[in-house]
Amino acid sequence: MRYYIVFAVFTVLLVTYLTYTQAAQSLRQTVEDKLSTVAALKVDGLNRWVDEQQSTAVFLASLPELRSLTGRLLDPASSPQERALAHEDLTHLVTVIAQRTSDYRDIQILDLSGNIMVSVSPRNVGSSQAGQLFFEEDWKRLSSRIFMSLICLEIQPLLSLRLF
Repeated sequence: MRYYIVFAVFTVLLVTYLTYTQAAQSLRQTVEDKLSTVAALKVDGLNRWVDEQQSTAVFLASLPELRSLTGRLLDPASSPQERALAHEDLTHLVTVIAQRTSDYRDIQILDLSGNIMVSVSPRNVGSSQAGQLFFEEDWKRLSSRIFMSLICLEIQPLLSLRLF
C-alpha cells in the first residue's frame, strides 16, 4: 500500500507539473503572438506615416512659388536685392507652411555645400548639414542645386529631397 500512495502522489505531482509547464508555455506563446501582432501594426503605422511625410515633402518641393524663389535665391546672376527679397519671401513661405502643417518643426532649404540658406528658425541659417547622412547619401546619388529638408516633430526624422 505504501508504494501505491507514493506512486499516486508521484503521478499527481507529475501531471500537475506537466499541466503547469504546458499552461505557462501556452500563455507565453499567446503573449508573444499578441506582442508580435502589436509590433507589426506599429511598424505598418510608422511606414505609412513616413510615406505620408515623404508625399508631403514632394508636394511642398513641387510648389511653383517655392521653386521660383529658391531659383532666384541661388542664381549667381541674381542681384543682391533680388536674393535678399527671395530670402525674405522664402523665409515667410516656409514659416507659413510649417505653421499650417503640424508635423514639421522646421523646414530648411540647403545649398549644394550643405549650408542652410533658409529656415523657419533663423538661428539655423548659415549652419551646415553637410555631415548629415541624408545629405551625404543624396550627394553621392544625384547632383542638384538645392535641398529641402523637413524636420518633423516629436520623433524628429529628417526628410530631405532635391528641389532642382
